[in-house]
Amino acid sequence: MSAFRTKLDLWGKERTIVVTHNPVNARKKSYSLAQKLESVREVLLEFRKNYRESKVQWRDSDAIEQRYVRLCGRLHIAPQHYVLDFGDRRSAPEMSFRKDDSQVKKTEAFHGRNIIVTDNHDWSTEEIVQLTLDRYFVEKQFRASKSPHHVNMNPFFHWTDGKLRCQILMCVMSLTALRLLEIEIEKSGLHTRLGSQSGRAILEEMQALNSVVIWSKGAAAPTVRVEDPTGLQHEILKALGYRFENGSVLQV
Repeated sequence: MSAFRTKLDLWGKERTIVVTHNPVNARKKSYSLAQKLESVREVLLEFRKNYRESKVQWRDSDAIEQRYVRLCGRLHIAPQHYVLDFGDRRSAPEMSFRKDDSQVKKTEAFHGRNIIVTDNHDWSTEEIVQLTLDRYFVEKQFRASKSPHHVNMNPFFHWTDGKLRCQILMCVMSLTALRLLEIEIEKSGLHTRLGSQSGRAILEEMQALNSVVIWSKGAAAPTVRVEDPTGLQHEILKALGYRFENGSVLQV
């Protein structure tokens, strides 16, 4: 790894700037980019086939472009690497795409390069680089926080420390409550009918149990009535210690 060091005035203060280049990391990223672009090409071929055949939900060019952008987002690459073109639908639906080689080269030019900004001027270049490399401990936890199989905290709507801690606490509490719900359902044996993601399946099943507020003429207060639950909903309520009676959910 090679490094270049200098100083610049940034954000109203003098900062030490270290630019590093890791050729091994650059090769890995270029290889990964090539694989991702090939995956995108295969998906775009399927997009083109669906568009040409005018399949349902594949007739709007704007919608297809949005699908392409979402695909690139999942792969963590910029959508500018491919250019999509759509023909005149009055003659025949036609779609074409091409790889933008200049954009690919621009992306590869940044591979393996890292810009470090610090106000620790007394640190050596080696110390600055090494401490930056050790940041993967923090980044690993951030990746875990974004995983839908762990504690999914995104999106964040706050930026102060106190509010961030509060949001993280609420996410962990929600995950704990959901796991406790799964444990109760597992005791009853219902988890085999709900699938491997039983927590999500429980929520989706019970969200479909609708209720209505009825305020009859002359009544002093409204009443709430719940629709008749399905067999699975009834078993979930029973496993959690509730029963359905006369349009109401009552505790056993």
